[in-house]
Amino acid sequence: MKNKVSSQVLEGAAEFIKCYGQDPDDIARCVDLTPESLRVTNVMIPEIKVNELFEEASIRCNDRFFGLRFAKVKKVSTMGMIWSMMRGAKTIGKSMEILSANIEKHSQALSVYLSPEKNGFSINIEVRNPETENRKNIHKSTIQVVEHSLALLCKDLREEAGSKWNPSYIQFRHKKPNPCSPLFDFFGDNIFFDQDVNSIHLSKEDWIKLQGTISQNENNQESYSSDIDVESELPIILRVDRVIRDLMNKDGVTAALIAHELNVTVRTMQHRLTQHKTSYQQIYDRVRLDLAKQYLKNSRLSLTEISERLHFKIPAHFSRFFSQNTGHSPRDHRGGNH
Repeated sequence: MKNKVSSQVLEGAAEFIKCYGQDPDDIARCVDLTPESLRVTNVMIPEIKVNELFEEASIRCNDRFFGLRFAKVKKVSTMGMIWSMMRGAKTIGKSMEILSANIEKHSQALSVYLSPEKNGFSINIEVRNPETENRKNIHKSTIQVVEHSLALLCKDLREEAGSKWNPSYIQFRHKKPNPCSPLFDFFGDNIFFDQDVNSIHLSKEDWIKLQGTISQNENNQESYSSDIDVESELPIILRVDRVIRDLMNKDGVTAALIAHELNVTVRTMQHRLTQHKTSYQQIYDRVRLDLAKQYLKNSRLSLTEISERLHFKIPAHFSRFFSQNTGHSPRDHRGGNH
């Protein structure tokens, strides 16, 4: 699976860190990034290092809301071609569909899912924090990148819906920080924590609202973006991972459901995964382990609540699964420095 992204995603980070009186080069080296990656936009860097940089900068700058505040001054256009395609969409809803279909071509550590709701649509953001061989300087939390990503998305929507626009509500998987006024000041009053998704909710009226800025090449761009088939262009491992994370927040996950979503038979899906030396069960277990670590470190959910969200029948099964894959219990992980 591709694990590198253009250093364009860090554009402006060095200058922003300097505003706190900190040395951006020192922070970059601490997470095994070259200082050059903070100054030029065409260096390919490991995706995991973006998360590490944000978390380390939050600590060094002594700012729990570093990611949120960086989003306020960051250019949304750092997404490059995807952003241009989004600007060519006729409606806000179509723009979000383009984002969802193409974001993993920009960064495979990030997925965007669209979920129809009773009163509108939820745009769910999933940040992958994969295991690596060298875990020495890896930060386990993804809070900074999550808040940064949702803030960038909200900022982009305000360019079309108006500067005073707020989403219907925001959901965060992590616990409520204290204080949390910066989040309410930026997103509005309707924020919920310890949720099963990281999400921004749009009303039906917002979804069909015409965008204020339409490209002169609108027809060509709309046709181009509509023809994109994300399922045929992404690697099979990422496609399965993507669907598992989406279904995890719904009724449950089975190989048959995953294959149905991918429009293939279970046998074909398993065969293709075998060619990549993996299986549906291995990917499913990896996703559940990743989410378990996020819940344990970042939320106030009980072990019973976490096991239910990860579709374990009883908490004991979850504890056994976690211990077998990490070498320590969920309680030790939550209370320790693993």
